[in-house]
Amino acid sequence: MRLSAILVVALSLSGCARAVKATTLETPLEAGLSQPFRSDRPLRWDFGDGTAPQDGLEVRHAFQRAGRFKVQGFEGEVLREQVMVLVEPRGVFHAVPPDADLALAMRTVDELSAAVDFAERLIGGEATDRLLERWPAVGFAVDQSSGGESAVDAREGVAVFTWPSKELEVSLVGVVDGPAAQRAFGAWLQEHGWASAGEVAGLVRFESADRDLDVFVDRGVLYAVSAPPAHREASVQARIAAMDARGLEADGPTAAALDRLAAGGVVVVARAPQGTSWSLLTLAVKVLGERAWVTGRAHGKGPLWTAPKVEAKRLLTQAPAGPIAVASASLPAGALLALGGMGKGTPRYRELARVLAADGVELEAALSGFKGAWDAAAYFDVPGFVRGTLANGGRPEPAVSLLLEAPVTGSGALERLVDVVARKHLRALAPRRGEGLAVWRGSFQAQAAEVALSSEALFVKSGAALDEREAVDLSGELGERFEGAFGSGHVSLYVDVGQLRRELLMPRLLSDVDPRSALTAQALAVTFLDRLTQLDSVMLDAAPDEQGAVLHAVVTLRPPPPPQGEESRSGGK
Repeated sequence: MRLSAILVVALSLSGCARAVKATTLETPLEAGLSQPFRSDRPLRWDFGDGTAPQDGLEVRHAFQRAGRFKVQGFEGEVLREQVMVLVEPRGVFHAVPPDADLALAMRTVDELSAAVDFAERLIGGEATDRLLERWPAVGFAVDQSSGGESAVDAREGVAVFTWPSKELEVSLVGVVDGPAAQRAFGAWLQEHGWASAGEVAGLVRFESADRDLDVFVDRGVLYAVSAPPAHREASVQARIAAMDARGLEADGPTAAALDRLAAGGVVVVARAPQGTSWSLLTLAVKVLGERAWVTGRAHGKGPLWTAPKVEAKRLLTQAPAGPIAVASASLPAGALLALGGMGKGTPRYRELARVLAADGVELEAALSGFKGAWDAAAYFDVPGFVRGTLANGGRPEPAVSLLLEAPVTGSGALERLVDVVARKHLRALAPRRGEGLAVWRGSFQAQAAEVALSSEALFVKSGAALDEREAVDLSGELGERFEGAFGSGHVSLYVDVGQLRRELLMPRLLSDVDPRSALTAQALAVTFLDRLTQLDSVMLDAAPDEQGAVLHAVVTLRPPPPPQGEESRSGGK
């Protein structure tokens, strides 16, 4: 009897004091996302993050900040379950809906200051402020990042996105404490001129002179929906709440494209408009001092175009030196239209074909007359600018000389196309024809213009003569400077604002203009240019590959002037 009793008691005690079930989540959990915790009996769950415990067989909890947490389930005072949880910051791409047609995102708030400083120098402080007013969550994050205690999570990033056919913009930022961040954001908005309009259908609303703002928090992210009053949509919150927690990365091709992008900086994701040859654009923009480097891809089902075989000698291999803009493309005319959303069969293509047909031009036949190579260069005409500005009472009157060349096959349909365009846009006189050459002469924007078409090339020239400039290999120089840009099969563009500025700073002696008036006009133009932007140059380049086209760009700003007095100190050494 005594032995039996001892066995019964021992078995009972072992049942009451069963070992604690200790586990670890197999994969890290993102901050703000709800996670279930369950047991085989009702427990009181303590999440280890300072929030109130929950009771039940299964409970759900979202950790608002990153870190390691010990989740414990108690039955009375007895510990029954223990789960170790690693919580990571929520990726900013997961907060952007997968059906957004355009998104700009920064993976961390810490990268904001460099991007904002670069934008201020590129487009000006006022324009940057207007953008931040349109994207208030970004402006809020900028101010929070420069202060002390912050309501935002610096590791979760910021973003702006739009939906197709919607006149609204949504800015967002990851936050640690949703209610506290929403209160802080509301106070920040009122400090910046927004008026509180109360709470409607779960949305906190604010108003400005021309836009309304709906604010809410979802899964650890603060969203600010900006729209004109007539286009306010309360359904945005429901759409965000219903979206996949992986956001943009819920779409497999988009997730793969984002994985291939360079780390850091600003990320741009854009869906293609209808009729384009590409489907998705992904770019990474990294700011390094006075330069922004852009790398990315236009995604397609295959190469977006095939490089045509054309003669090696083209306009840019022997062009006048000192252009303010240079463009080159090595792709068929149809592929060029498809890149811009005017692919064959699209409504825009059909409309263009209809308009040209009324003038007796068959569009497809005319396009086939181009061999697929295009070169152009633009030059600033300082004498023409000075004369035009003074004649216009001091109002700036830009004057530009343009050269364009494209190898052709010399088809009749192409000549009819050139004739129609020249007569309508160049105010051309009747063309002169002879020995396989047709020439149209007229004017474009009050400047002399000439179009020449032979069996081998189309050549366009407008503006002042450039005979005094030395001939140089522009494509070779720019290709060496920008690692292959302006090469065979590439579409490239270079804009040199620094050259424009140098042209304006060079004194010119004009026989028919007072020197002081000329210098004044040029100096005022430089002052206006400096106030407008600190851009020095921008280069854009695209080259086809097996997955679409690889994109590369470099945006360069002028170095800031040295601190006052530094020049004199350095000069005295």
